Amino acid sequence: MVPKKNRLPLQTVLRAARNSADAVRTPLFILVKRRNGMPVNRFGVLVPKKFDKRSSKRNALRRALFRAAQTDGLRTPASKAAGTDIAVYISPRASGEPRDRVVEEVRAAVRRILKPRT
Repeated sequence: MVPKKNRLPLQTVLRAARNSADAVRTPLFILVKRRNGMPVNRFGVLVPKKFDKRSSKRNALRRALFRAAQTDGLRTPASKAAGTDIAVYISPRASGEPRDRVVEEVRAAVRRILKPRT
C-alpha cells in the first residue's frame, strides 16, 4: 500500500490532466508533471472505465503502476525531484496492450520527465 502522503488525490489528477500543457502524450497514456511545494513526491493514476469494464483489471494495472513508482524510488523525499506531482491518465487504447508494456512505457516516461536538466 502506498502511504497516504504520497498519493495524489483523484480530483487533482483529473484537473492536472485536463489543464496542463506540460504533459507527455503517447497513444497509451498522458503523463502530467508539476511542482507541488511539498517535501515529497506524489503519484496518481487514473484508469477509466473505458479501459476495461472489470474493476479487477483496472485496479491490477493501477497497483502495478504504483508498485513501479515505489521501486523506482519516486516516493523518497531524498529524490532529486522531490516536491513533484505526477499524474498518469491511462488511455482506453491501452486495453489491448500487455500490462507489462504499459507499465514499462510509463516507467520510462517518468524517468525521462524527472531527469534533472544539466
